[in-house]
Amino acid sequence: MRGGAIGSKKQARSHFTYTNIAKNCALVLGLMALNQAGTPGGIFFYFILFVWACTSTEGALKALCVSYFALIANHAIVPKNFAFGPGRLILLFIMFGRVLYDAQLTGYPLLRRAHTTALFVFSAVCIGLAAINQYFFVISTLKVVSFTLGAASCLIAADMLRRSASDLTCWFYSIIVLTACLGLATIPLGISENMTALNQYQGSLFNGPFWHSQTLGPVSAMMLIYLACVYLFTPYRSRWLSLPLTVVLLFFLYRTGSRTALVAMLPGAGVLLVAGFLMHSRRGQKLRMNLSRSSLVGLMVGSIVLAVFADVFTGGSLSSKALSFAIKYDRSTAYGESGLSSEELMSTRQAQIDSMIHTFKQTPITGISFGTSLDPIFAANATYLTAPTEKGFLPLAVLEETGIIGAFFFVIFLFCMVRYFIVERSLPALGVFAAFLGANMGEMMFFSFGGQGGFMWLIVAGAILLGDRCVIKTGHG
Repeated sequence: MRGGAIGSKKQARSHFTYTNIAKNCALVLGLMALNQAGTPGGIFFYFILFVWACTSTEGALKALCVSYFALIANHAIVPKNFAFGPGRLILLFIMFGRVLYDAQLTGYPLLRRAHTTALFVFSAVCIGLAAINQYFFVISTLKVVSFTLGAASCLIAADMLRRSASDLTCWFYSIIVLTACLGLATIPLGISENMTALNQYQGSLFNGPFWHSQTLGPVSAMMLIYLACVYLFTPYRSRWLSLPLTVVLLFFLYRTGSRTALVAMLPGAGVLLVAGFLMHSRRGQKLRMNLSRSSLVGLMVGSIVLAVFADVFTGGSLSSKALSFAIKYDRSTAYGESGLSSEELMSTRQAQIDSMIHTFKQTPITGISFGTSLDPIFAANATYLTAPTEKGFLPLAVLEETGIIGAFFFVIFLFCMVRYFIVERSLPALGVFAAFLGANMGEMMFFSFGGQGGFMWLIVAGAILLGDRCVIKTGHG
């Protein structure tokens, strides 16, 4: 009876209800508010997260969500302090240890999962290549370890929890609700474009709830795919909230002017639609469809027709704005009075691409070392706690840093990830991961567990957990 009561309480807290969403948002806000007290508040903030992460795999996953949400949050909402540097790394180690402990207790086949095994092999290869190159070896190794601990913790925790009675849909949905509410609140508060002052940019860019517009855009794109899955494929009564949240996030995406976000959302939505049509009933499961496939087709066609008619009746203003968004031409509010032409934009990207290709040709087999750069600014400022690199195209960055050898094992890892999603019939994970990869084609953050990449990996974990909520057990197969 006692065990049953405890289970009922845990289940009640995970129910997808307005009350639980409000409680989760209040909890995250309350914890982040501790950082208003500076470094002492930040130390207490991370101490609470450390204790929370030690309680269970579910607690560790939630604690990591709060840590990364605070890390990428608008500086006016969460002032950053010294505790964030070591705190986020210590939390990764604690979470990984808790996940391994629970895996041992439950008999989870840790090394029998191809995608996690491929991840560990890729990481080992990267460390080996860095040892051969001896270019910022310690920093490269720390980055490999940080990425491996973070990605493995997210993937293993999600795979373990989806096999239990835990339902974290309400938790991840609450994070999206909080993102939307904070973003809207920053507008009347006058802090929605404060990244320009902090980074000494000209003009203005909308960053809303996060510290940078290029964080808000891609994250919003991944959240949009998650919301689409909740609305289209889950049984929750409160899923209608996804509609107004979608409008808010689309507004954020447009205001950021982030083409990276658009590049992320399109493949995510495309994979979602294609997989939704191709996934048939098998192994005693079938995809839950809140809208029939014919209704989805009708909705897509109707939207396109409506957009065409609207563009005609407005004298082509919609297509003009779409073109302006795509090339960011004459957006004086974002790029100063002169604007940024498409030629200037492409030449900037091309210079970065040419630089990576040139570096790759110098060391094509082993690369220069994982997470490093030959940029003099990187060499002068890299430390054990912070060593960011500015790279915008994931495939070339992997080739530049790990060479042909590392890229080969990275492709194997990606293949195993996609195969895992398909075998487990996790439609949300396929869509969100496609959006994640799409975002990395314009702004690489795939390995960045010292920044927004960690938060995006957590959204992927949330999508994996959502997968089982999108299927119906047929009782045969």
